[in-house]
Amino acid sequence: MEIKTKFDPGDTVYGLYSVDRWITETCNFCKGEGYISSNHESFACPKCLKEGEIAITRYSEWRATEEPMRVSHIRLSRYEHQSTYFFDHTLYYVYDSPDCQMKTHFPESDLFSSYEEAMNEVVERNKNNPK
Repeated sequence: MEIKTKFDPGDTVYGLYSVDRWITETCNFCKGEGYISSNHESFACPKCLKEGEIAITRYSEWRATEEPMRVSHIRLSRYEHQSTYFFDHTLYYVYDSPDCQMKTHFPESDLFSSYEEAMNEVVERNKNNPK
């Protein structure tokens, strides 16, 4: 089986990753103070847990890696669809990261050969996010 790849080991690429963002509203139980008072005593708000705000929905904000990455190898995940009896696959491009906090593998759809291409895709993916 021959599988075409978008990049090869040694290529320099820019990756996309997402960060979870929350839309919040002021807690209506404590009126945003994080505490409630009763009989001259102050208690942590049980609804917002002292935050003063309540998360109402989550969305993903896409970003591009600012520094180029070098592809070290390509990983193939192959699986069979039981209902149709054909094989499918997903390619992941792996790079060696000095920063352990950073994602070290990206699907092919999240990699681009230039920062400008990556940023254009970021704008496209984020266009429907709340402002």
